[in-house]
Amino acid sequence: MAKEDKPLVSRRFAAVASIVLIIALVVTFYLLLNPNILYTLFSGLRLGVANPSTPQPPPEEEHWELSPLIEKYGIDEVTPVLVINCRYVFTGSDALGEKRGTYAEGTERENIGAVLCRATNESVFCSKFKAVPKYFSGEKNFPLCNKGNKTVIYAFHNPLCPICAAQRDVLDAFRKEFSSQVVLEYICVPTSAQGRDACSREFLIGKYNK
Repeated sequence: MAKEDKPLVSRRFAAVASIVLIIALVVTFYLLLNPNILYTLFSGLRLGVANPSTPQPPPEEEHWELSPLIEKYGIDEVTPVLVINCRYVFTGSDALGEKRGTYAEGTERENIGAVLCRATNESVFCSKFKAVPKYFSGEKNFPLCNKGNKTVIYAFHNPLCPICAAQRDVLDAFRKEFSSQVVLEYICVPTSAQGRDACSREFLIGKYNK
């Protein structure tokens, strides 16, 4: 007895089902080769975002504000000032005089090393720097501080002060030389509207920490 032909509707359904299956296999293969697409889609679903590609608003830009450390340590228009480990204060610098030839080369490095020896009594500084520290201007009644067992130096600088600019060069070299022992932070101390503009501008490019 001859086999009956399948109904036309059944053949059409089989053809459509075959096409859908092929498309599903192609899409699955594509997604497996591009896992980032799956991650983005599922992240959007978890966050309840209707469209994962919708751009998010940019983070709020940081802006400079006058550091409370300026008032805490009584810093006025006289700069540069170094505060070591939140307690020992040194005001003054020979860096510009060294650049101008008034002092011998290496004078400011010796000054900074002697200051750190005086403030910390650590052999890493005291064994290298034998001079009596200059410019010691007092000791604050604040708890000592450090960061990861490193000596903390707050450098209070006026952005328009040429002595500060000269000292910065020496401080940066000193920090590089003693990178395992020193944490250096620059605090911007403006004394005019022009100085405040400079603080704001130079904070944004990373020249000042605060």
